[in-house]
Amino acid sequence: YKRTEEGKQYPIRCRRLPDREDSEEILLDLNALAAGRGFVSLDAFAISDDHQLLAYTIDFVGFRQFTLQVKDLRTGALLSDTFPRVTGVEWAASNHTLFLTTEDEVTKRSDTLWRLPLGGEAQELYREPDERFELELRKSRDKKFLFLKSESTDTTEVHCLRADAPESPWTVFLPREPKHRYYIGHHEDRFFIRTNKPGKNFAIVTAPESDPAPANWTTLVPHRVDTLIEGIDLFRSFAVSIERAEALTHLRVHDFATASWRSIPFPESVYSVSP
Repeated sequence: YKRTEEGKQYPIRCRRLPDREDSEEILLDLNALAAGRGFVSLDAFAISDDHQLLAYTIDFVGFRQFTLQVKDLRTGALLSDTFPRVTGVEWAASNHTLFLTTEDEVTKRSDTLWRLPLGGEAQELYREPDERFELELRKSRDKKFLFLKSESTDTTEVHCLRADAPESPWTVFLPREPKHRYYIGHHEDRFFIRTNKPGKNFAIVTAPESDPAPANWTTLVPHRVDTLIEGIDLFRSFAVSIERAEALTHLRVHDFATASWRSIPFPESVYSVSP
């Protein structure tokens, strides 16, 4: 979590044990980092799966050029691993390998994927050749997969990698097709895909991890002409479909155990809600 203190300009990033109010640990105090400087901005903030290392990106200039730093949370020391112009950071499950995306120096387009083993040399894995597309890196909520999304205005393509196999090659989930936009999540042994293949308002389909080809897709939330599906959030025992209809956002909850749906009610006739 993050908190602020009166008289200080920047937030303080912290954590504590769930059952210990007195166990707060300061992970990153931006006020301390800003001492003697006129500006500081934090972008990426990723903690390793073993909770011992923090990878973050920082800008002290204001040009939105973020540099990677890695902090040992056991000692508070910064590691020697650093990298310029980073746009995204995620950890492999091994806790000693980072994946990074970086931007072009001239266009500031996020266009290159790297693998950085701590204490080693970074290896370039992929460079997006099409100037209409930008790269975005993220990890699935269950921490099983890394996703590299390449996206233009109306088209996406996603590359996948198991988080516990950082040396393996990334694979294309579904090759890009003009005007096809799709977004992926993972739960247990299935992928969840939000796709506009059935229609412009999107549908949610699932696919087995063993063979996620479109021939094996199963519809979870069908396309509807009067409802835009804005996203789906996956949790251990349920999923939340974020939908917009009649100018309002609606949240519907799917229980995995019973395969049932329920809506979260809001008493107001006009409201704003976001997950």
